[in-house]
This record gives sequence, C-alpha cells and structure tokens, in this order.
Amino acid sequence: MPDVLRVLLAEDDEDDFIIASGFLKEIRDPRFDIDWAPTYEAAEEQVCQNQHDLYLFDYRLGAKNGLDLLKVAQQHGCVVPIIMLTGQGLDGTDVQAVRAGAADYLVKGQFDAQLLGRSIRYSIERKSAETALRVSEERYRDWIENANDMVFTHDWQGNLTAVNGATELITGYSRTELIGMNLTDLLTPESATTLEEMRVRKMSGERTGAYEITLRSKGGSTVTIEVNSRLIGDGQKPVEFQSIGRDITERKAAERKLREYAQEIEQKSAELASALLAARDKWSQKRAIP
Repeated sequence: MPDVLRVLLAEDDEDDFIIASGFLKEIRDPRFDIDWAPTYEAAEEQVCQNQHDLYLFDYRLGAKNGLDLLKVAQQHGCVVPIIMLTGQGLDGTDVQAVRAGAADYLVKGQFDAQLLGRSIRYSIERKSAETALRVSEERYRDWIENANDMVFTHDWQGNLTAVNGATELITGYSRTELIGMNLTDLLTPESATTLEEMRVRKMSGERTGAYEITLRSKGGSTVTIEVNSRLIGDGQKPVEFQSIGRDITERKAAERKLREYAQEIEQKSAELASALLAARDKWSQKRAIP
C-alpha cells in the first residue's frame, strides 16, 4: 500500500465534506491526498479519468446517486475500493451498495476517524484479495481454454455444462452444440456403460483412476479418450463432474501396431524354429544312412 493515497470524495454537502475530510486527515496510516467533487457531474468527470486510489461516494448526489456513480466507475474499469456514505434512515441502501460492488458503506453521523480508517484498510485488503482471485481465475480459464486436453463438466444426468476449445476440436462440435448435449450421445454403447459405472462408483465415494471411453466425432470417426474425473461440490454436496480427457487414439493405434508386430515376430520365430528343427532332422537322417 502506498504511503499516500489519492482519494476522491464525492459529496454535495460542504459541511459533510469538511467533516469527512477532517476524519481523513486524522488518519496517519495511510495518509491521503483529498480531491473534492461537489456535484455528481464533477465526480463523474473525475471517475472517468480513473486516477484515484480510493473513492468515497455520498449516496445522495442531486438527481442521481452514488450507485449511479459506482456503475460509471465500473464501466471505466475501476479496480480500486469504493466506500458508500449513506444517510440515516436510508434502509436497504447498504445492501444495494455492497451488491452493486461497493467495498463497504458507512452511515453519516455514526463513524469517526478510527472507524473510517478501519473501513478503508478493510476495503483495500478486500479489493486486493478480489483482484488476486480474479487474476488467478483468469489464468485458470486461459490454461483450460488453451489446454491440448479436453476439459468438460457435466451434471448428474450427463448433460454437458462447460467445455474448452480442445473439446470442440476433438469432437468436431461447436461449443453451442455441445452445451446441453448429453455426453452419452457422443459415446459408443460400450463407453456409455463405462461412463455410467464410473459415475456410480464416484457417487458412492470410491476413488477411481483413469478410464477409457470412445467418442464418436461429428464427422463420424471414433476417438479414444483417457479420462480422469472428479466431483465438484458447493461446500455441502456434489454438484457436477469435471473431467479431463486426453486423446490417446494415436497411442492406442501404435500399441496395436506393436502387438501385431510382436505377434508377427513370434509367428516368424516359431516358423523359423520349426524350419530349423526340420532341417536338423533331415540332416540327421542323411547322416544315419550307411
């Protein structure tokens, strides 16, 4: 956190501005460089420039209010904390403010410098945590979307709820076509049975390893997929399955070739051994003739 934070105080009542700015000046950690916006229009102009580290918005700002200003800030990519200052008797505005994206709210006349400082520090920490989480989620989504393996989720009935780009590429279906499609519609009958067996085993709590299924692509070809699945819960109960599927069609084809080659080698070795044995017997018979 910087030693000095630039804060915009949107407040159309000068007396309330003096009180709030006085509280800000009492706070020693952090310290503040305060800009005042006495009207909604002045505040909107400042918000659009996106040059502050913290916003304090009065709820009542003439014909419009702090929630309108909060929306403007969000539209301009605001990533800094916004604290809403509400008047007494404005029931429900606190909930509206937080739901709209405010980091915190304070009721005028019911806070001092200490409470304001605590709210600011809390809001900064919360916004920092939210930003870190968002970055982590974006990286996770990018990793999933750009993965070479299929990543997909489906509900209890097998209906696909999310897929990545590799799933589209391997199956030949678009994301729009796949979402809502039942996974069994993509499988051979044997693989549909395998999927159901694995689903039942996982729901019973059994820990299972990878399993193989065969997909039928939109073009009619078959693809062998090695799948690892896990249950995803909401903290209380499982909600859906998440799976990662690796296309092992080429590997399976190579394994078949190796088996065929091994069988061919074994057969030729047997034929050679038989031929050598016949030649030895024939040579022995010749030597036995006087």
